[in-house]
Amino acid sequence: MRIEGQPDVAGTATIDLAEEGTNLRRYLLAVVRRWPMILGLVVLLAAVGFVTAPTDERTGTDAIRYYKATHVLLQDSAIAGTGGAVASTVTNPQQAAYLVNRGAVAERTAEALRIEPDAVTEQVGGTARLDISVVEITAVAEDADEAVALADTSAAELVQYLGEEATAAFNQQRDEVLTRLDSLKEQREFLTAQVAAAPGDPELQSQLDSVVNQYRLTYEQLQQLASQPPPSAGLRSLETATASELSQAAFQARVDRNLNPPPAGTIEDDLAELDETPAAPPSPTARAAAGGLVGLLLGIGGALVLDHYDTRVRRRSDVEALSGLPVLAEIPPLSRSEQQETDVLSSSRPRSPTAEAYRVVRTALLFSRDQPSSAPDDDAVVIMVTSPGPDEGKTTSVANLATVFGEGGQSVLVVNCDFRRPRIHKYLTDEQATPFEVLDAHGEQVVTAQATGIPRVKMVTGIGERDPDANPIEIVGRLHRVVAAARAHFDVIILDTAPFLTTNDAGDLLPAADVVIVVARGGKTKKLGLRRTAELLRRLEANALGVILTGATDSESGRYYYYHYYVDTGGDRKRVRKEREQPPVTEAGA
Repeated sequence: MRIEGQPDVAGTATIDLAEEGTNLRRYLLAVVRRWPMILGLVVLLAAVGFVTAPTDERTGTDAIRYYKATHVLLQDSAIAGTGGAVASTVTNPQQAAYLVNRGAVAERTAEALRIEPDAVTEQVGGTARLDISVVEITAVAEDADEAVALADTSAAELVQYLGEEATAAFNQQRDEVLTRLDSLKEQREFLTAQVAAAPGDPELQSQLDSVVNQYRLTYEQLQQLASQPPPSAGLRSLETATASELSQAAFQARVDRNLNPPPAGTIEDDLAELDETPAAPPSPTARAAAGGLVGLLLGIGGALVLDHYDTRVRRRSDVEALSGLPVLAEIPPLSRSEQQETDVLSSSRPRSPTAEAYRVVRTALLFSRDQPSSAPDDDAVVIMVTSPGPDEGKTTSVANLATVFGEGGQSVLVVNCDFRRPRIHKYLTDEQATPFEVLDAHGEQVVTAQATGIPRVKMVTGIGERDPDANPIEIVGRLHRVVAAARAHFDVIILDTAPFLTTNDAGDLLPAADVVIVVARGGKTKKLGLRRTAELLRRLEANALGVILTGATDSESGRYYYYHYYVDTGGDRKRVRKEREQPPVTEAGA
C-alpha cells in the first residue's frame, strides 16, 4: 500500500467534536503549570509580611503612635466690640492663627520647652474660625504629653505676645495723645497772650478757638483711654489641650499643612474631613495573609506573562499555526513510572489513552492512501518518524506505531536510522525471537531483521551503530538499500531517524520515505525549531502528513473518555471498562 501526497488541509473534513479550549482554560493551565513559582511567591511574601508586622508581641517594643492636642482660644467680645481709641488693640484671629508657629511666638515656645523653633513650626498649627470667634491651636507629636505641652505653651505664649503687643500699642497711643495735649496747651497759651495784646483781632480769636476745641477733643480721648481696662491680647483660653490619638496619615497631613499653610483668606480647617481615627496595628497573621495575597496575585500575573512569552509549543493550535501541518493525535503525558520504563503501552495496555491516540495516527495514515482500499498492496509504505530535537518522544512513537499497525494485521519492519544514538532496541528487542533475512530482488541477503516481542513487528538495528569511524554517507546509503529490499517483504516500514535539526541524516533519508511524521513534545519542543523543521520539509518537497504532539498537558480532557463502573455478581466484583473515543481528527477523504 502506497501513501502519496500530503492531505490538503483546506480540503479535508475536520471532525472537531471537542473545541480546542477557551482562553480561560489556557490561562488556568498556565497557572497550574507554574504552581511552584506561585507557591514560592506566596510563602516568601507571607513570611515577609509576618516578619515586618510592627507588633508588641513580636518586637517587644511599642509601635509608633501619634497624638494631637488642641487648645481653644476665644476672642474677647467686650474688647472686640469696643471702637474708637482702642480699636487698634483688637486681635485679628487669622493673624493670631498665623503667628502661633512662626516668628517670635515660635521662638518663645521653643525656649520655654527647650526645643528647636523648627519643631514648633512643624508640629504646631493654628486655625481661625470666624463664625464662632475662636482660634484653635493644634499640636501633633509622637507622645501625648508632648502634644499637650506644645498646644498649651503655644497658646500661652501667643496670648502673652499679643498682650505685650497690645500694651505697647496702647502706651504708644497714650504717649502720642499726651504729647499732642502738651503741644496744644503751648499753642493755647501763646494765642491767649496774642489776643490779650491785640483785643478785637478776629483772626487771632479764630485760631485760639480752634486750638481750644482740638485741646478739648484730645483731652476727651485721653480720658477715654484712661477709662478702659488694661490692654490685652483680645483672646482668652476657652479650653485647654487634651491629647487624642490619630492616624499616621492625619499626623503627616497636619505637619505638611503647618509647613505649607493654606492661602490667605482660608479660614476653615481643610483637615476636618480627614479620618483621624488611628488604624489598629496589623497583626502578624493579617500581615502574612496580605503578603500571601500579594504573592498570589504576582505569581498568577507572572505565570500569565511567562505563558505569553513561552518559546515552547504546548497546544495543538500552536503546533498547527507554526508548522502548517495538522496534528494527527495528542498523546497524553506519561506518569513518572511510565517515563522510567521502556514498556510499549500500545502492547501492554492496549486500551489506554496512549494506545488509542496512536490508533488515531494509524487511521489517518490508512485514510490518506491515494488508491482505493480494494487495490492490491504489493508494495510497502515507508514512514519516516522524526522530530526537531532530541527527547521529544520520537522513538516511543515509532514503537507504538509499529505495535498498532501490527495489531491491525500489517507486517511491520522498524529500521533504526538513528545510528548516533540508537534507542529503539530498548523497546522492541526480543532475544529469543527467530531472525528474519531481508533479501533483495536478486535473492541476495541484504540484512537480518530481528523479530520482536510484538506480533508481526520486526526490527533492523546495528547498522553503523558500533563503528564511530564509519562514514555517515555510507551508512545512509546502506539504509537506503535495506529499505528498498524490505519493500517487497513488509506492508509498513517505519524509519526511526535522528532529530531533523541536529544532523543531516534524516534529510538524506527523505528520498526513501513515502510519508513523514513529525513528533513534537508539549513543553519541550521550541517553537522556532518546529517552524524550521516544517520549512525544511516543504523546501525538500517531503510528503509530511502531520504532527504527533506528545506530552500534551494542555489538550482537552474530553478527547478520550473512560467510564469505569463495577457490577457485583454472586459476590464477585468485576470491573467493566467502557470506553468512548472522541478525538478531533483531520482525515483526508473522510
